Amino acid sequence: MIDNELTALAQESFNEFYDLFGDLDHRIVLFDREIDRVFRESDARQCIAKIKRVGPTTAAAIIAAVGDGSTCKNGRRLGARVGFLPRQFSGGDRKVLTNISKRGNQHRRCLLVHRARVSFNLGNG
Repeated sequence: MIDNELTALAQESFNEFYDLFGDLDHRIVLFDREIDRVFRESDARQCIAKIKRVGPTTAAAIIAAVGDGSTCKNGRRLGARVGFLPRQFSGGDRKVLTNISKRGNQHRRCLLVHRARVSFNLGNG
């Protein structure tokens, strides 16, 4: 045991946290393996993953949101389902687009936005 200025209670707490994080790392590895297994078995996920910097996790999140996409008539409806389009208030000949709605899954939007930011920052737009 290393001699330091921490109390026995503090040392015990740090050891518990270390064990907890080790267990979480192990569980994350198991979940990643399961996502990869499901990814390899799905043609739709592999098709989406052909987009630059979209991997198995993001592809799985998109498929979970929209299925095979056959229920969406066009790209706008697909974007609306994921939660990427501004709210639209239209009447007559007037269209008013406001801020992006909070519809859809926040985690999925976050994955896609971060992928877009990485692509843009690397100049691969």
